[in-house]
Amino acid sequence: MSDQLADQLTFASAFTAARDAVEEEYYADLARGHSAAELRRHYLTSMAKPLLGRAIGGPVEFYDTWGRLMRHAWLSLSFGVYGAEHRALPDPATRLAAAQVNTVDLAWEPALAAAPAQPLLVDVGTGRGNSAARLALAHPAARVVTLTLSPEQAEIARRITTRLGVADRVEVRVADVLDATATADLVGRADGVTAIEVAGHFPEERTADGFRAMAALLKPGAPLTLMDPVLNRPASLVHDFAGLFTWRFRPATDYRDALRAAGLTGLRLTDLSEAYWPSWRDTGAVMGARIDRLRAEFGAVLAHTWQRVFQHQAWPLGRTVHYARMTGYRPLS
Repeated sequence: MSDQLADQLTFASAFTAARDAVEEEYYADLARGHSAAELRRHYLTSMAKPLLGRAIGGPVEFYDTWGRLMRHAWLSLSFGVYGAEHRALPDPATRLAAAQVNTVDLAWEPALAAAPAQPLLVDVGTGRGNSAARLALAHPAARVVTLTLSPEQAEIARRITTRLGVADRVEVRVADVLDATATADLVGRADGVTAIEVAGHFPEERTADGFRAMAALLKPGAPLTLMDPVLNRPASLVHDFAGLFTWRFRPATDYRDALRAAGLTGLRLTDLSEAYWPSWRDTGAVMGARIDRLRAEFGAVLAHTWQRVFQHQAWPLGRTVHYARMTGYRPLS
């Protein structure tokens, strides 16, 4: 086993332990104000909307509902990128968690390759705080600012980073990157900005604004890196279904054009499609193995429906979507 994989597994184990402890406490507090039946109905209604052809109520509803459901399988809210060593791990849950840490490492590779000794790193899209925690633990001199639309995500991430001992170096900010006042203090100061599976949530009419807003945070010479599922053809069933979750799959050429329009140069695209596809199958396997947990928390209907979606429908549809790392650099002058 390589040192890199060993390090990823160590982080995944520590992060999962902290996340599980925090979420048990957080959701127990939430349950004190609502009955178990009310909570189950809330999550069932939210996740059933797309199955009935109705759009979910916006990114925050997606983050909060999807985050609670998928924590039983995923480390946080992103797909994994598998190397040969990840694929060779015998346990699907371990493979999936390590591959998700690998996604974070690959996303931040361009920024860290040229970062100064004490970088300011801006993470757009907090998830469960795994990117911010990974950066803070691996790079103790870094200051990390992570942005999320969701107050629930922010609170969970703050508690996790506190448990991991890095809260003094991680600022979790409830902020919309499209709101210039929310990030005004960061403009032109970041040594790297990364967004993992975030750009697809930008409203269609604000996509260009989102790219410009992220690019504006960069120092001259610093990179903006996106990790995103991308279309390999104009439309597909999974694209239409994802749109109901407020996610918009776009061709990689659209990202390239948006990065260029934001004034970035040195554009680089790395196709990671074959390395990400195992996420779909492993997710179904892990959810199947943990179906009792899902049933206890969400009830039989939601638990079995979503496990089967990943086990049987999502895997073949997911292979119609590609995955890419896309990077552009703010010019030096």
